[in-house]
Amino acid sequence: MLREGDDLERRIVKLGRINAALIERLDHYDKTRGSAWSLFQAALALEKEVAARNRDLERALADLSQRNHELAAARLAAEEANRSKTRFLRAASHDLLQPLSAARLFLSNLAGLELGVDQADLVKRLGNAFESVEDLIRAVLD
Repeated sequence: MLREGDDLERRIVKLGRINAALIERLDHYDKTRGSAWSLFQAALALEKEVAARNRDLERALADLSQRNHELAAARLAAEEANRSKTRFLRAASHDLLQPLSAARLFLSNLAGLELGVDQADLVKRLGNAFESVEDLIRAVLD
């Protein structure tokens, strides 16, 4: 504190100390205020980053949802194609096996007739061949 009785040098020293204390307070205030400002700026930057990430996630979720719908539609189409294939194979197997069954019936009628040895052997071989063809067709169509 300054007193009126202090000489000039003493007053200068006291004023220097007061000045240094005030400058120190201002520096401290600026540092504190600067830190708060830095934190505020960092918070703004983080808020922008979070908003950008949220937009990215929303786009990714929309894309994922779209792909799931596409996959579900593709699965339904594949299931329908499989059902159509099954219906076709069922009809085709009947159409392919029916003439073979008729031929086997003719062969069994031939086998019931009185045939020579060579003819009976031929009928037997034809029967075995038709049976093999039927088995092969059934295996392919199953």
